[in-house]
Amino acid sequence: MKNQKKSLSFFQQMGSKIVVLIGFIFLVSSCWWDPDHESIHQLRIENATNDTIVFSLVVRHLCPSCEVAAEDAWELFPDDNIIIGTDVKLSGFDLINDYCGSQLDTAIVYKIASDSLNSKKINTLYGNSLYVSQIIRWGGPLVDLPDSINSFYNKNSWIFSKNPNNKKMEVATFRITEKDLKQID
Repeated sequence: MKNQKKSLSFFQQMGSKIVVLIGFIFLVSSCWWDPDHESIHQLRIENATNDTIVFSLVVRHLCPSCEVAAEDAWELFPDDNIIIGTDVKLSGFDLINDYCGSQLDTAIVYKIASDSLNSKKINTLYGNSLYVSQIIRWGGPLVDLPDSINSFYNKNSWIFSKNPNNKKMEVATFRITEKDLKQID
């Protein structure tokens, strides 16, 4: 009977330590894991056209002396949107400036080309290799232009909204329109 009390006491002590350990792990992990994305702000690109396009960001401010800049490209289907950047603390224009708003950075819209002779081969972040031709190119930095000018680097071209499910999250959206696709045609 005495041994049973000692073993029971041992398991009771271990049980309370395990509960404390699990509580500590939960407390620590909740700081970096946010399943509802409560405080993650987003930059989105929306394709408001009837065409499949490729949106590309050439971010040179991270390495101004590099001969070849990093270029991220996303294929966007009609009425599709993508998240190109997120941050926990920065939102709105601060997030745009930090992520891709330098005077060295460029945003480019491409159309998918039918031939490979007169086009550029680009690899999208989805793993597709596409032949494309440039439609429009916008260069940084972020400036204040009239509303009538749709440009990735025009502050007045961005739409800011709160997520309806979570008011803490701000979404900054840039919309590519049919008018943008007619820049070269």
